[in-house]
Amino acid sequence: MTLAPQTRLGPYEISGAIGAGGMGEVYRARDTKLNRDVAVKVLPAAFAQDKERVARLRREAQVLASLNHPNIAAIHGLEELDGHVALALELVLGEDLAERLKRGALPVDEALSIAKQIAEALEEAHEHGVVHRDLKPANVKVTPDGKVKVLDFGLAKAYAREAASGPSADLSQSPTLAHAGTQAGIILGTAAYMSPEQARGKAVDKRADIWAFGAVLFEMLAGRRLFEGETVSDVLAAVLTREPDWARLPAALPGELRRLIGRCLERDPKNRLRDIGEARVLLEQLARGAPAAAAPEPDARPAAWKRSLPWGLAGALAVLAAGLSARVWSPGAVAGRALRSELVLPQDVEFFSGPSTSADASRVAFVGVGAGVRQVYFRPLEEAGFRPVAGTDSASNVALSLDGRRAAFVAADTRLKLVDLATGVVEPLATGASIYSAAAWLGDGSLLFSRGDRIVVRSSAGAERELVKADAAAGEGLVSWPVPVDGDKAVLFTSRRKTPSGMRNRLELVASNGGARRTILDGVGQAIYASAGRLVFERDGALFFGALGPAGVEPASLLRLRESVSVSPLGGVAAAVSRSGVLVSAPRAILHGRLAWIAKDGSARPAGGGERGFLNPRVSPDGRLIAFTEIGGVFTLDPKRETFNRVSGEEDPTIGFPLWSLDGKSLYFRSPEGIRRQNADGEGGAKILPGTNATDYPSSLTPDGSTLYLLRLAAATGGDIYTTPAEGGEVKPFLVTNAYEGGPQVSPDGKWLLYVSNEAGRMQVYVRPIGGPDRRWPVSSEDSIQAIWSRDGRQIFYRSGAKMFSVDVTTLPEMRMGVPRVLMEGRHAYGQNLTLPNYSLSPDGREFLMVESDARGRHLNLVLNWLEHGLGK
Repeated sequence: MTLAPQTRLGPYEISGAIGAGGMGEVYRARDTKLNRDVAVKVLPAAFAQDKERVARLRREAQVLASLNHPNIAAIHGLEELDGHVALALELVLGEDLAERLKRGALPVDEALSIAKQIAEALEEAHEHGVVHRDLKPANVKVTPDGKVKVLDFGLAKAYAREAASGPSADLSQSPTLAHAGTQAGIILGTAAYMSPEQARGKAVDKRADIWAFGAVLFEMLAGRRLFEGETVSDVLAAVLTREPDWARLPAALPGELRRLIGRCLERDPKNRLRDIGEARVLLEQLARGAPAAAAPEPDARPAAWKRSLPWGLAGALAVLAAGLSARVWSPGAVAGRALRSELVLPQDVEFFSGPSTSADASRVAFVGVGAGVRQVYFRPLEEAGFRPVAGTDSASNVALSLDGRRAAFVAADTRLKLVDLATGVVEPLATGASIYSAAAWLGDGSLLFSRGDRIVVRSSAGAERELVKADAAAGEGLVSWPVPVDGDKAVLFTSRRKTPSGMRNRLELVASNGGARRTILDGVGQAIYASAGRLVFERDGALFFGALGPAGVEPASLLRLRESVSVSPLGGVAAAVSRSGVLVSAPRAILHGRLAWIAKDGSARPAGGGERGFLNPRVSPDGRLIAFTEIGGVFTLDPKRETFNRVSGEEDPTIGFPLWSLDGKSLYFRSPEGIRRQNADGEGGAKILPGTNATDYPSSLTPDGSTLYLLRLAAATGGDIYTTPAEGGEVKPFLVTNAYEGGPQVSPDGKWLLYVSNEAGRMQVYVRPIGGPDRRWPVSSEDSIQAIWSRDGRQIFYRSGAKMFSVDVTTLPEMRMGVPRVLMEGRHAYGQNLTLPNYSLSPDGREFLMVESDARGRHLNLVLNWLEHGLGK
């Protein structure tokens, strides 16, 4: 249907067609009431017959009318006239971006200007809860004076039918796909900007816009679409499976801009750039002074970068640059006085594990927890601070490559992954990797990593070979922490075996091509450095130096270093030495906190016990004792007497996550053999629940104490929920899906299960019936974790960032939930597992027992010449 000039639709007099859009014909018209020119979009006649869709469009248009931003084309009105539905829109003159791109790629400065304005428009809309869902060059107008206007904001949702979230989802319900089916160019264009979750027909949120933004920015700079193909199926298949062709981008593109595009184009939405405002800030910085070429690589930095550093760190690194350029440390290279500096952690980020350095120590990384998200943080030392690395959510440990351009990390689901720190592209490498051991790089780009009972070498081409296998007959259960030595000709590693006196560690050496193992040192934790006949290792939280000879470490050479270090929640030593001999370490107090009772108004009072490495605090049913994890064991605290008692009988990093029995006489906790039940006084009564293993975390008991709900880590799904009789018996799956589910909490009446899942692409709290239909209700409306029930079951509490939320709940006659509201806000530690609560509720339900952690001012130590000047007396 085409409207002729002079046709009137209510107050609008049509003057001529502007073009066709995926949602209808667009005309230039005169608003005779307000005497202004407008664009009128007339929607198909069939649309007007669907009252539900018209009502939905009206509601969406009302929301969009509230947006007032110079980069968003305004909606002036919605009219239902003469059997037509018409939208009156701001008339924007100029060509759309699709027309401009027909002439080729844009210069970087022009692309930055347009991208920044698109980001500003998206940021304004997202802050008002509006998602575009159909961002593409054809929906971006550029006026003759360079002003950007984003068109059709949010109308995709109102216009299209709601997409299904399962396999039956109809991709034709994309607004452009559905109503321009014969226009191949438009179809391919829309498909090329669809996020993977949108292409699968899943529910989408603002992260779909961020993907589309990355695709548009890529096309502006490359002059070609991100993904191309002859048919819609070809394009959608590429969106779902192919990696972008990064070589299409200009070679001189700033590294920061490449990383931004990579972060926007993360296929997994939970790993994608979290907020378009981050892109806007970076684009503004680049527009003010974008470098003409990519940043120099670490080994070829201009001397000017030192001027941007704090004086102390600049001085230290001046020595580093001048004297430590050799790949392997030697005493002559570090002559001079000891130099020390502090690398300050980002505000409100908790240290978790690491650190790791590049070979020349010019780049440092660690795993931290910020706003409830555990991920890798990275810093080239010429930059002002650490930044989070997108796509590394749930990382357990990290290992920087020798050149510092890539990082290997093991996620909580035991997947070994690789992230390119320039592009932000994440590549899965292997499954079944141990979360208790960081990988290590060889000079040829191969990776050493542990699978728990074996150490594997993975070549840069992807081939794997077994280097070491645990000796199960000798009680050996773990081989980990590989360290290349002697020019990569040999590998040091830690073995752990069960002995009559408990778990025992020792350092062993094996040739890089395999063969017999030999013991280097017995009773130690982890080697962190070995070169030029010298060895540095950890024992009981202290670093020791020794001379490494043919028969092992020479006893007479052993000396304790002044540097004390922390041990991460997973048992790894929080220290690293670069191949150039620079020490980076986390001080012992970095993981320390204080137990506190936090009232629901946010006021706090001390819970006792002073400051130490508290994790997973659990108050006993009678309120007399507090069980908690500290590195290497489970303990109880009597807060009135200020006394501690060890419950677990052996030191092992896998021990933790205590759960009280209902009578308060025993504790369930995780152990290397499985879930252990033991008397709370630590005296006898220990029992491993049959069918459980080292990947199981006890989480909740039913009100009658008969059934235990647990989280089980799994390489295929990340995490699943299982049940087992509290006294031992068959372990049965309760909730096993392709998503990660964890933190199960049984309601006080035993009828409902509260848990956390990333099925929607982000961590969110859900509740489902235990014995009823297979149905679940979302509890939270944003990224949220660590949920628990109130004592009476009428409220649900969960954490999101620094905030604790509360949701009112009624279950009769049916499940109903109120609007989430902020209960309190404060810096409280998140602990080892982000789904299992790092807090508990007092017996009377009035206060939360939490770990107060002041993350401000936390730092890593960077020390040069430490080996010559850091020896203890």
